[in-house]
Amino acid sequence: MGQAARQRALAYFDWLVIRDRYVALWEELNERRRADPAFQARYLPRRRPDRADPFTMFATYPTFVVDRKTEFQRRAECSIKDALSRRTLESTGKATAVLPSPELIKQIFAVLPDNDWLNFEDLHKACPGHEVIELARAVVWLSKFAILRSRVPTKTTP
Repeated sequence: MGQAARQRALAYFDWLVIRDRYVALWEELNERRRADPAFQARYLPRRRPDRADPFTMFATYPTFVVDRKTEFQRRAECSIKDALSRRTLESTGKATAVLPSPELIKQIFAVLPDNDWLNFEDLHKACPGHEVIELARAVVWLSKFAILRSRVPTKTTP
């Protein structure tokens, strides 16, 4: 019985056997993914499983550079309390040196009109005492954390 148990253990549980089973499982799962069109739309293949796909990671990053004509709007569903609470998230804890101050966040909220857009140049004029770079960091950060909306105004021809 001991010999039979040893042979069975080697036949089913030897690392080379287990590895081959894992490889077969991975191939089967890959085939299932390839066969499911809905999966393809949600998940792009990644080159390395230990690193996130940069296109997914940075999908919410801006696709334009903030300049004086870039427009901003407060999101109606977000309050000053929401904006201030984003400063205390664990993911922002190490960036306190570049986070907008609570005073600047409150000033931006006071200046941005309800349900209307304001360009960066006018926003800067309405926030005296703040450097351009400080305000730019603040509105980009607030946009990144879904407190503000941002857009590049469309050019209209006369």
